[in-house]
Amino acid sequence: MSTQWDNLTLDERIIAVKLYCLRHSDFVQLATSTQVGKTVLK
Repeated sequence: MSTQWDNLTLDERIIAVKLYCLRHSDFVQLATSTQVGKTVLK
């Protein structure tokens, strides 16, 4: 996963993050409000 991410361009990363956030917005909102979520999302 980390190596695939490193191969992405900046634009691709932004798009990927936006799509991920749209798809998992509820999870992200929940996770970012918890310490465990902050650790996982780093």
